[in-house]
Amino acid sequence: MKRLATVVALVAVVAIAVVVFWPRTYRDGVFEAYSPANDRGYVWARVTIARDRIAAVELKEYDGVGLEKDLEIYVHPQTGQAIAHLQREFVRRNTANVDVFTGATSTSNKAIQAVQLALEKALNRPRAAGRYFNGTFMAISDVTERGWGIAWVTLQNDRITQVVLHETTPRRDEAGHAVTDAKGRVVFTRKAIDGDRRYPHEPWHTARVNMAADMVARGRPTVDTVTGATGSARRWIQAAERALEMARR
Repeated sequence: MKRLATVVALVAVVAIAVVVFWPRTYRDGVFEAYSPANDRGYVWARVTIARDRIAAVELKEYDGVGLEKDLEIYVHPQTGQAIAHLQREFVRRNTANVDVFTGATSTSNKAIQAVQLALEKALNRPRAAGRYFNGTFMAISDVTERGWGIAWVTLQNDRITQVVLHETTPRRDEAGHAVTDAKGRVVFTRKAIDGDRRYPHEPWHTARVNMAADMVARGRPTVDTVTGATGSARRWIQAAERALEMARR
């Protein structure tokens, strides 16, 4: 009996030691990250970690002009359903690797990527060095009633490998009136770069292409502005700087 009691005591001590000293994978706290983007937008995630588990997840999806989707009036109801479901599922399964929501594959994949990057930020021992995550990150300049700049910045091993720049303008109907959504807000669209509705200011088109190439060549967003498109250039620089911040590890 004494020997049995000794064995039981040793097992208990080892179990306690494992609980106390086993290194945690994640730091406690709140971690935010952005999914890589495409021309239809991206997903933002805020992940709360407590005692090495996902305690809460909040998701928001942004559209192709960089605005948060209003799920109350968004044309695809599956998007809101997917976000509500995935927020619960990440917590329930305690992982970013969950199944996509039927009818909202793009939203699901972006949400999974955003949560994966947030979890990487939370790691006690980061898996990779570097300042930025690899991928394409999208951001916008300050929003005004006339529009704003948009930048997609692609990073690989902390280097800018591609930049795409656009700018928004109010969408107009055939009569030239600004189009509004179900809540009465003006709808914005990207300025057309080709076709019948091509934006009729050639210096703008030249600046859009040349500044993107210059950002890649110099490896930074802060490049010279272009005569004839100074306002747009400043907005593009601001958007590209914000895209880099969104990509930060």
